Amino acid sequence: MNRLLLVFLVIGLVAALWAMMLRRRTGIPAGRVVLADSALFQQLPGPLVDEEWGLVGKPDYVIAGRDGSWIPIEYKNAQAPAQPYAGHVLQLAAYLRLAQVHRGQRPTHGLIRYRNKTFQVNYSSELETRLREALQEMTNCSAEAGLPPRSHNHPERCRACGYRQECDQRLV
Repeated sequence: MNRLLLVFLVIGLVAALWAMMLRRRTGIPAGRVVLADSALFQQLPGPLVDEEWGLVGKPDYVIAGRDGSWIPIEYKNAQAPAQPYAGHVLQLAAYLRLAQVHRGQRPTHGLIRYRNKTFQVNYSSELETRLREALQEMTNCSAEAGLPPRSHNHPERCRACGYRQECDQRLV
């Protein structure tokens, strides 16, 4: 009986060490998942909303750091570029803003996780300004001429687009 208990303890210790090593390799900090847009964890009951900026979204994950601060994480199912794409950074900036409004505390940073690399993006005043300008540009574009011209030739992106039903330029 004692040997069996010892075997289970050793197996548990090895599994815990393996999990810690894997987490470190991903670049994702230790913490508790507080929000997730995934069936693997609790799902968000609905999107986060910032009525002041007219922003609505669902981050892939939000982790509560050890100090209680929220860290939004955006997952991309692609190999990492040399630097995160500008659109991915703005998407994360939107989640940072939504986390700030929802939580009442400004996050310091968020993470973009590609298949093979994680980038930390600081939530600076410059990034917040870029987000505000992009939102204003989108509002102006929408008010002036409807949807903007399609900016890609990837059918899989078209299938996943939230404007697909209204788009007269869709690929599929």
